[in-house]
Amino acid sequence: AGVGPVLPLPLLCTASQKLDGPERVTRVRDVLVDLRGVVVRGAPGTPAEQVGVSHQTVAEYLLDPTQA
Repeated sequence: AGVGPVLPLPLLCTASQKLDGPERVTRVRDVLVDLRGVVVRGAPGTPAEQVGVSHQTVAEYLLDPTQA
């Protein structure tokens, strides 16, 4: 997604479903709770919720884990 809460939750749910992950908002939010510290959430629990990674180094690792 990017650093900071920039990805709309409905888009994350759609992407998660296409990658064989949870698709329902409640299940995706459960996963986000487990990832606290790695992801950040804007307006959590609301229809306007957005999600992103907490730091640039997390984004860089997700894009290329061989650079770790």
